[in-house]
Amino acid sequence: MEHKKLIDYLPEFLAAIREMKLIASAEQPEITLLLGYVNEGLQNQFVIDANEAGLMRYEALLGIENKQGITLDERRFSVLAKLGENGIYNLQYLKDRLAALCGEDGYSLRVDENRYFIEIKVALVSKNNLRAVAEMVDQIIPCNLIRSVDLLYNQHELFSLHKHADLCPYTHDYLRNEVMP
Repeated sequence: MEHKKLIDYLPEFLAAIREMKLIASAEQPEITLLLGYVNEGLQNQFVIDANEAGLMRYEALLGIENKQGITLDERRFSVLAKLGENGIYNLQYLKDRLAALCGEDGYSLRVDENRYFIEIKVALVSKNNLRAVAEMVDQIIPCNLIRSVDLLYNQHELFSLHKHADLCPYTHDYLRNEVMP
């Protein structure tokens, strides 16, 4: 949000006075600093736009442990997952939450009602968010369900279009566990 200088808010006849110019120029740095704080506060009201300090406040309020080495986007993901919790839980709600967090094609979901089992696999592009997804699922599903939250590893079909020579530079672990270009 851009603001004019203090001197620009004065009528022309006052802005021309030397003392008014000096007062405005002395107060301008403080006003600029104050406007910076106001803009930062407005930005930190929304998790999507929050900076480091804003995310730290959200994490402290929600009891989220901030681990070293995770990006701001991954921290935003954890905060949004925790904020999205409410008391109305059903299968459609779980699908909607997973789609919102991982994308429509970013997960697979299998429910076995007879065995009281639910299996969720998260796409490799969201693998750093696996813990946040598992915590969100633990909050949503009933206690009598056994859950499995794991990564949706690369499958053989993904590589069927490539020649062996093209895949030779990669290790088996990399081909299985990393997002392929």
